[in-house]
Amino acid sequence: MGAFKDWADLDKGAALPLPISGTVYTVPSPPAGVGLRVQAFMQELLAAQAQAIKDNGEIDFDQEVLDDAAELDLYRDVLGTALEAMEADGVPIEAVKHAALTAIVWVAFDEAAAKRVWEGKALAAPASNPQGVASSTPKPGSGSTTTSPNRKRRRRRPAGGGQGGPSHGPTSSGTGR
Repeated sequence: MGAFKDWADLDKGAALPLPISGTVYTVPSPPAGVGLRVQAFMQELLAAQAQAIKDNGEIDFDQEVLDDAAELDLYRDVLGTALEAMEADGVPIEAVKHAALTAIVWVAFDEAAAKRVWEGKALAAPASNPQGVASSTPKPGSGSTTTSPNRKRRRRRPAGGGQGGPSHGPTSSGTGR
């Protein structure tokens, strides 16, 4: 068997182009640590929603998974250099949040799922998930999914076990990109 080609020779420059007010902002594929954080966040969110459905028969849109600071860090990390361009252009926070949620879904799932979020469509539950847990992804513009009525706060450990410098964004695996 021959040697594998270098990833740099195979990488087609995965990025997510998001148009906002006539400007296309390109969200770069995040570093591995960011992708892994996104994947962990989505798993925690979906598990919390599955439990809410089991306990109450419905999705809990006020379920807190990240505190406000961790949520903003995740947005900054997942948008990368696109956020800098958005800030320089004065893009409103609603559009930035919508872009961040879209990018999170892109990293955790794929471009097709991200497009559905971008266009305000609910994500369909996978056939293997009869309870519809995947549809717990918030509608764009519905606000944060990281709050709860009792406002409990849980600190998320930075990627890498909490050692070293700050993490640079959400992480994912298995995206197929």
